[in-house]
Amino acid sequence: RVARGCKDVPYREFAMQIHVARVTAIVRQREVLRSKASRLLGQSQSRGLPPAQNDGDQAMENGFTVLVLDLRERLKRLYASGADQPTMEAGKQREIAAFRARYAQWRDQSWPGEHGYDAWVAAPINNARLVPFGLYDQWTPAFTALFKQSQGQWQAFYQRVRELSHQSKPKRDALLAALNARA
Repeated sequence: RVARGCKDVPYREFAMQIHVARVTAIVRQREVLRSKASRLLGQSQSRGLPPAQNDGDQAMENGFTVLVLDLRERLKRLYASGADQPTMEAGKQREIAAFRARYAQWRDQSWPGEHGYDAWVAAPINNARLVPFGLYDQWTPAFTALFKQSQGQWQAFYQRVRELSHQSKPKRDALLAALNARA
């Protein structure tokens, strides 16, 4: 398949180029305007979260995002299960309760004394609140790590991303997951 308007570029490569462009913008923003952008324009505020002000805050935000993405994935599987409405609603409430328990355990083990996300977690959770935590966020730490592995050299980074784009989706996802684990 080819993307409309880009007849010479296969769709997968075109989609990866778009993703790289978005990640590149984020990496540049984080490298050049890290503290100021985090306070004024950070993703946290669009999600109703406290803004990240330093690397520790950013690490905490990344960890919280992983927890929320896990909840989204669990709910997605529940919705795809074909269960009837009352069963789905009960399952949704169980998953949200389990998310809150996982969050409390993560917070207490990894960030004792930090309660910046407590209000978000305690508020009613619905699809509209989960949307800002899209799958796009899932790989941002991996691409940031890839950029750092490229010693901040854009050409080397682009080359590595191009190589990654030629992998099958399962292999690409495994490579990105490994980078996420090290980020």
